[in-house]
Amino acid sequence: MNEKLLNKIITVAYGDANFFDQIFVRVLALKNNEVKSVFNEYSLTAKEVKNLKQKNYNVKTDFTVVINKTRKRKTNYNPAFAVLSAVIIVSLITVFIFNNTSTQTAHYSNKEIDLAKKQVEKSLFVVSRILNATEKTVTEDIIIKKVSNPIRKRLSILNDLLSGG
Repeated sequence: MNEKLLNKIITVAYGDANFFDQIFVRVLALKNNEVKSVFNEYSLTAKEVKNLKQKNYNVKTDFTVVINKTRKRKTNYNPAFAVLSAVIIVSLITVFIFNNTSTQTAHYSNKEIDLAKKQVEKSLFVVSRILNATEKTVTEDIIIKKVSNPIRKRLSILNDLLSGG
């Protein structure tokens, strides 16, 4: 018995096969005792699986709750300021890149350099704070609470069912 035939037998036993595969496997089971025994074994297993109590998990509702909670959460920062800081940083980098192509060099005083350095540090601090808050929200709230814990619970239930507990 090859793997392709075994897959057909399994799909027929679980009721997922198309009409022609069902007829093929059932006729073959009448002629071949090995196919018949394998088909009966998988059919019994399929019936047992279908008879297990199932707990309905509404995934769409769970994700809707997460999305609504994140939308309602108030933040301490102003998104416009963060966007403005990012635009300033990108524009400064762009200016420095294109400014290197010209032969003229600008002369800045130490005060201007220190002021620009402080402004860049403030902008980078705000951007890093926003990214850290977002990372914390994603890792703690979404991944751990809404993804990892439900998977762990479901695997525990599955383990109990398979081990006979």
